Amino acid sequence: MSGRREVAPGRPGSEVAAARPTRRDVLAGAVAAGAGLWAGARRAPAIPPRAEPPVRIGVLGTGSRGSGLMRVLQRLPGNRVVAGCDVLPFRLEPAVRSVGDDCRAYSDYRAMLDDDEVEAVIVATPLSMHHAMVVDALAAGKHVYCEKTMTYTIDDAVDLVSRVRRAGTVFQVGYQYRYHPLYAEVARRIRSGEIGDVTNVYMQWNRNGDWRREVPDPKYERLINWRMYTEYSGGLLAELGSHQIDYVNWVFDQRPEKVVGFGGIDYWKDGRETCDNVNVVLSYPGGMKVNFVSLTANAHGGYRIEFRGSRGTIVLGVESATLYLEEDDQPTGLGLVGFVRRADREDSAWSEADGVSGATRTEWDGQVGYPITHAPAPEHQGWDGTHHALSAFLDSVRGGDEPSSNVVRGAWSAISTRLAIDAVRQGGERRWSAGYDALGDAR
Repeated sequence: MSGRREVAPGRPGSEVAAARPTRRDVLAGAVAAGAGLWAGARRAPAIPPRAEPPVRIGVLGTGSRGSGLMRVLQRLPGNRVVAGCDVLPFRLEPAVRSVGDDCRAYSDYRAMLDDDEVEAVIVATPLSMHHAMVVDALAAGKHVYCEKTMTYTIDDAVDLVSRVRRAGTVFQVGYQYRYHPLYAEVARRIRSGEIGDVTNVYMQWNRNGDWRREVPDPKYERLINWRMYTEYSGGLLAELGSHQIDYVNWVFDQRPEKVVGFGGIDYWKDGRETCDNVNVVLSYPGGMKVNFVSLTANAHGGYRIEFRGSRGTIVLGVESATLYLEEDDQPTGLGLVGFVRRADREDSAWSEADGVSGATRTEWDGQVGYPITHAPAPEHQGWDGTHHALSAFLDSVRGGDEPSSNVVRGAWSAISTRLAIDAVRQGGERRWSAGYDALGDAR
């Protein structure tokens, strides 16, 4: 249908400071950072009333991700979801009803783009549809928040860079990590040289499940489980791995030079076309290697990113991070309950509770870890990366600032991800083309 409106039916560490920080520096910095964050939280004022009118948003794609974004937006100040669009009525109708009677429903996204009340669009559709919908939204003068991965193909990524620059509207890619305070703090520590030269990053995103959504009728199989089919999706790498690849690109301000990978449909023999397991290595300038592993038949370890440096390791989870110092930088005499006093260490009086957060130290393969903490501002209690990313998008729309997760950063990550997908699907080594550097400085 194409009617204008329908009611609900229808990477490395060599760039760090020359003087390597001592262990005392590391821990003192951690204490100071933690204290500063807590002090900032105590002083943070309440959110002032917004004098400007709310940003009026239309959501393209009201499936599991799109409807989830609509719920998050309703918790954020300064916006109003005025329209939703999907080709599946049984997904569209509940999504728009959850917003309210004044949220309009569309089955044709072009009709929603014609709606003058919609000033910003969220694209939360299958990956293969991103490029065309973003192009049309830019042509309609809309600000755009495009879910990751920005585009399915490299050519489309390059094309969007030029289109966004010409459009003059705000464009943000839906990578949340760079907006999350904990992830930003981890990035700051790595860039400062706290764990030395990083030579390897290990990333994983493991689950034990078939990754399928329930389908009410077989005719909707490919529309609902589009992540299973190569026509629409890059599978595990595009839907999960691209998040972590983007974060590594951002932390080190680098992109991979070459990629190799393996994968297969080795467990879930259910007609899917995208891999149920992948194992990829990305090689970055300076020799840093980044491993990404994703399984769907074993969830051990779940989600994690390990930054492995010459002086230590940071293990980052969804909402937690821990610093492990290398053996030469650690107190020795570790027992099952913590440290024993050592007269030859000036910090030997450290107790079992660490000086960063007061939390009990954790042990990992005999190493003692120091939690990296962050204290959210009172008004950000309960926020995850999506809340922070959408809030930043709204701020960019109101202020006209270029997002951190901008079109060039999005292109870097889309290209990096596509190289990995092609390495897995076609074999061999995939290399970054010098031509991609013409995309410009992503900072």
